[in-house]
Amino acid sequence: MGDGGRQDPKNDLAALADSLEGRSPGFAGRIRDLDARLAGRVDSQVFAAFATCLERVVTLEGAGRDAGLALVGLPPETVAVLPPETLRVWCAGVEEIGAYSVRAAQAFGVSALATLAEQADAGRRLPGCARAVADLARRHRTDPLVPRFATAAGEAMMARGGDVIDAWARYCENAIFGARRTGGNFDALPTVTGLADEELAEALELAARAAKVDRIGGRKVFESAPACLEGTPRACRAAVLELGRALVGDASLLLDALEVSGPVLRRLERPARSAVLVLASKIAHAARAAAPRFLRAVLRVGDAVGYGDDLEAFVREGLALAEVQPLAAEAFFALETRGARAFLTRHDAAVLLEDVETTLRGYLQLLEGARLP
Repeated sequence: MGDGGRQDPKNDLAALADSLEGRSPGFAGRIRDLDARLAGRVDSQVFAAFATCLERVVTLEGAGRDAGLALVGLPPETVAVLPPETLRVWCAGVEEIGAYSVRAAQAFGVSALATLAEQADAGRRLPGCARAVADLARRHRTDPLVPRFATAAGEAMMARGGDVIDAWARYCENAIFGARRTGGNFDALPTVTGLADEELAEALELAARAAKVDRIGGRKVFESAPACLEGTPRACRAAVLELGRALVGDASLLLDALEVSGPVLRRLERPARSAVLVLASKIAHAARAAAPRFLRAVLRVGDAVGYGDDLEAFVREGLALAEVQPLAAEAFFALETRGARAFLTRHDAAVLLEDVETTLRGYLQLLEGARLP
């Protein structure tokens, strides 16, 4: 056994077992068995951190309870490779959650410990994840879903950090907590490997805000938004999220815009992508329902007028209608009005005349050449 564990009786597993003998002799026996199995196999600093964490967890939840049993049940080879700081961070996270819900603290402690045993590097994500669970527990102390969410959060820590867990918790709070029958469940975290934590958290935040207004619509956003964003060119994602924030008051419009953005943007060259998203945001702020219609029609418009000044002129014409009658603007951007079709026709005619003029000029040059001696 490492000397560091024996030098401080406070960190000695044997001393802890003795103190628990009267309350839980079975648990005390398991601690003594672990003490024997760790002997000579664990660094003194790891041993000290482990013993201290176990004592603190027992103080929080009592002897022989979930988190303590999970800690004592770790194989010696797993304990040996867990950094002392990781153990301390785990313990602090459990205590932070336990200030509001001991059951949630136990649930998170068990699942997070299993994650750490499989991936010690997950310790760097632990503080943020624990804080997100603690915030949810603070807001919903007695809700039976909180411990179940805490378990899922500890498992999700394998791949995702605190920002994602926090956004997920806020979505669950708006869409599910307090709005379901007893025994209900919460929506599992979407699995998308192509999004960074920041991007996934932003997508879930859109779902959370949508669910605050429309729970059913918010759930659809939660299910679809991450995949839609994953299918959007990486350089465009921040702008698409900004557009989404302008549409978040109506889940159906938000979903429509997210679903069409990826396919449309992938068909455009990079300069055109930026121009289209800037114009779509302008439309969303002036006539929210018209923005998805513009995105669905923009390829046809762009093919006719290009993606420069003429496209901006097209948008200005539609926004002028929005100031008078929003429904007219929606129809305009969907190319359902005479004015919109006339705009495209005028441009098509101008292009045709330019082509005819070019062709005639070519013929004249040929004729001039034929007259030369």
